[in-house]
Amino acid sequence: MRIFGLGVVACIVAMVGSAASAETFTVEGVYGSRAALPGDIEVIAMENLGGNVGPDVALDLSEALGNVYIEGQPYFRIVPASLAGAGQVVVIDRSDGGSEQLRVESPNAPDAVLRGRVRLTRQYRRIKDRVTKECIAKDDNGKCTEREEIRARCDEFVMRLNPRIQLVTADGSQLYSKSDERTENVQYCADQDVEFDPEAMSAKMVGELISEVRADMAPSERRENIRIMESRKNLERSDRNAFRAAVKMADEDPNSACNGFEALEASNPTQVSVLFNIGLCYEGAGELALAQDYYNRALESDPGRDYPTWGLERIESRFRGEAQMEAREQG
Repeated sequence: MRIFGLGVVACIVAMVGSAASAETFTVEGVYGSRAALPGDIEVIAMENLGGNVGPDVALDLSEALGNVYIEGQPYFRIVPASLAGAGQVVVIDRSDGGSEQLRVESPNAPDAVLRGRVRLTRQYRRIKDRVTKECIAKDDNGKCTEREEIRARCDEFVMRLNPRIQLVTADGSQLYSKSDERTENVQYCADQDVEFDPEAMSAKMVGELISEVRADMAPSERRENIRIMESRKNLERSDRNAFRAAVKMADEDPNSACNGFEALEASNPTQVSVLFNIGLCYEGAGELALAQDYYNRALESDPGRDYPTWGLERIESRFRGEAQMEAREQG
């Protein structure tokens, strides 16, 4: 039986709240960006984006991308396009054995340029009236005998955000683009008390766009509390107490909890909770390939189960993150 060592102690911390709350293991790692950018993209020149909200989006994007830190180091350096190439210095190159060659370098020379436009439109439009029938006469028994049709005017407020954002190299080759339109709408009628804040709606839409571009372009370093599975369905009756004890140990002794789950595997090789929890232990220890194997086995045992499905998504993202960080070091 594998004895989980210091790696688990360092990377997994059990979090237990009240008796009604579920136990979790805290897992941390670098998760990959959704876009496959070259590893040598470090300096990005930010153009002043066009469109009526483009300048504000450019400022927010500059802040979001400039504040990406992985393992304590900045991932991007964002410079205004107007300053790209400024601050040139002369470098003497004697690498060929003695002759001197001069070349000009710039610390602000961009590896790529972020450009485009973002437009926000607002529209009020008339929609189908709201029709209700109101009782205007009743008989002696209180039953309605006559109704009157009441019409109320209805309108719809529609807000559309149309981004067209591109990351391109100096020669114009496109590395990344974002151009999906997003829409928010509110319907309201004269006989209803409906309140909405267009400014809050626009801020939400722009904020979501910024978050998506940031997640697309750069990895993220995250620390997450992942719930362990506690279902004892299909668990051998003789092992249920041991399983319950392993769950309870997760708080003060995660190593023993992980070893307890692994000890149950021999007699419960297809029990989804046992397989998933072992996979989660391996994920917390950074042994991603083993975690992936156990999550796949958990899904084979119980197809479509959300916990192992989400686990596999995390593992895939972390594999992608590792590859991106390796490419960054080599670039």
